[in-house]
Amino acid sequence: MMLEDIEKEWAKDVVLDPLRLDRESLNIPKLHSKYWNILVNEKLVMLKLKNKLENREYILEQFFNKTLTTEELQEHKLPIVQDKKVMKTDIPKAIANTPDIIDTKTKIGVQHVKIDFIDSILKQVQNRNWVIRDAIEWRKFENGA
Repeated sequence: MMLEDIEKEWAKDVVLDPLRLDRESLNIPKLHSKYWNILVNEKLVMLKLKNKLENREYILEQFFNKTLTTEELQEHKLPIVQDKKVMKTDIPKAIANTPDIIDTKTKIGVQHVKIDFIDSILKQVQNRNWVIRDAIEWRKFENGA
């Protein structure tokens, strides 16, 4: 799910109907379930991205150490002949600057942002009972009760 989609969903769900606070209160478990499911799915995406990153880093390390067979090079879409020699101490830098590694790390960063955002949504959903209670108490105060 895209971050923008989550933001749009929350923009709709965050609004409380002041005339239907009872319904809003009963809606809390449904909202919690909705955003918990989104959180779990995004954490699974994160796990897959981290596994992909580790696997690709391992393959690239073998590539720069020249331990891959021709078939493995073709399977992983790597050039059969390297343009230049990379010193052992520079292999981690060479791996980190590979476009697919940079892309995967960027995706992992976006996943972190989404997960943090969903966590904050869940905290607000959990505090919704207090917001509704305070609204009811304020109405009682205004009506002199």
